Amino acid sequence: MKNKLKLFAAFLAVSGIAFADVALSETISVSGFVDMSYSDGEGESTVGIDQVEVDFSIDNGSPVTARINVQYEDGENQTEIEEAYVTYAIDPNSSFMFGRFESNLFFDASEPTGLYQVSTAYSSGDIDLVQDIYDLGDQGIRYNYNGMNNSFTLSLVDNGDSKIADGRNPGDNTDGDYSIEATYGIQFTDQFNGFLGARMYEPEAEGEEDGNIWNAYVTYEVNQWLFAAEYLNYDGPIYYTIADLDGNTLDLADGDLYQLMANYSYSDKNSVTFRYSKMDTQLTDSGDSTLDVEGDKWTIAHNAALADNLAVIAEFSRVDLEAADDADEFAVELLYSF
Repeated sequence: MKNKLKLFAAFLAVSGIAFADVALSETISVSGFVDMSYSDGEGESTVGIDQVEVDFSIDNGSPVTARINVQYEDGENQTEIEEAYVTYAIDPNSSFMFGRFESNLFFDASEPTGLYQVSTAYSSGDIDLVQDIYDLGDQGIRYNYNGMNNSFTLSLVDNGDSKIADGRNPGDNTDGDYSIEATYGIQFTDQFNGFLGARMYEPEAEGEEDGNIWNAYVTYEVNQWLFAAEYLNYDGPIYYTIADLDGNTLDLADGDLYQLMANYSYSDKNSVTFRYSKMDTQLTDSGDSTLDVEGDKWTIAHNAALADNLAVIAEFSRVDLEAADDADEFAVELLYSF
């Protein structure tokens, strides 16, 4: 978690955009953002509001605080409770969370306010592995520890709505299976940070297939540069409801994913990001046929702060897939925070 906060602070530094809670009362404050974009890729262009989020924080000075995040996503065309949890602080460094919260895995953030680009590293077209994991909607309990140079989290969550395997389509997976997630972050030096994380799915019935995610990344900051490298392995599979040309449902079975990123802040308000990411995965369809999918994604993005709470991000990505035609993807995002 400490690494996540450090990365988010780095994003604020390179973008120049400001985020501040607006006090509604002595105990309740609100913050959020509006994300709008234009995108063009694979012969299809879209424009509009992608996401609106309003976050309520409740703090009356006691060890117990609460947070409720309400969001609207255009792709889902619905308003939902993204997160809703209560935190009990044992001491300044450790706490327990109870309720609905997101995964702590991945270098890429779950929200556009924490990304250095418009897209995540492992996305193309309708597939976005990272966002799908964040959207699991974990409900359970988490222990958090934040020390001077390291951090640790351990979560036990009801995984009933998960896309992570249990041998069935996720739409049928509502029987309350669970996952264990553990993460560890360490600050080697003021510039060099590391992260290790794992998520282990436990099936409820004997004979059902389990699913695991292993994640590691490092970051290094020097002068105006921020460098990052990530490795992600999953097996399980992780399910998608994507149909091929024959109408079969494709399931993401096993895979290794990598990314290398460099961000250069050349002024207080502007930065440019270079990223290379790779997907090496297997897709299986409902007819039990397996297809190996290997692809590379090259991304360059420019981030500029137009005002204290308004940023514009332009991105161009080239996606090279061995089993499909190459695709050029372009997007411009306008991000307003409050």
